[in-house]
Amino acid sequence: MRTGILAVIFCLSHTPAWADVKEWYEIPGIKSARLAEDNWDLQSSTGLSWPDGRQAIVTFWLAPLKNGMVRCVAFFDADFRSTGEICGRNLVTITQ
Repeated sequence: MRTGILAVIFCLSHTPAWADVKEWYEIPGIKSARLAEDNWDLQSSTGLSWPDGRQAIVTFWLAPLKNGMVRCVAFFDADFRSTGEICGRNLVTITQ
């Protein structure tokens, strides 16, 4: 039991490689579909919902040469029609 608790504490306290990212800078004209076409690696995604039905999908993409990360946020209305997308890049390099 004690080992399990320590493992959970370690996992929650582990600092990921991208933890130092404080700002994301918009990349005009870039969309997640283009990143997929250009062989970027989808690292993670999550969905967010608002009480009025609006939603957002957040995706994180790793560059083919593993030298940069891009975050895209796609927005949808209550009927899940796309209302826009914004992608941004951090200025931190991979440390792990």
